[in-house]
Amino acid sequence: METNPVLIPEDKVKALRSQYLGGDLVDLLRAPTPSEWIKSRPIRGGGSVDYIPGAYFTMRLNDCFGCLWSYEVKGHLRGGLGLRME
Repeated sequence: METNPVLIPEDKVKALRSQYLGGDLVDLLRAPTPSEWIKSRPIRGGGSVDYIPGAYFTMRLNDCFGCLWSYEVKGHLRGGLGLRME
């Protein structure tokens, strides 16, 4: 399996996050997801996959940004079940 190349060293990324977002906000955004929010569902062919409901992300963003955030759906995949967000 091919991995993506690292474009910016992790220490530089951490410094930029702290500079532009503030250390406390970075810590909140990077905090581990509580286990009660990690759900599981069956997949075709057997087995299961873990997922985190979108409501958790909305709650986390509201906690961090006080409802002063948004996103825009730029388009959708024809015949697919997903959305492409940019």
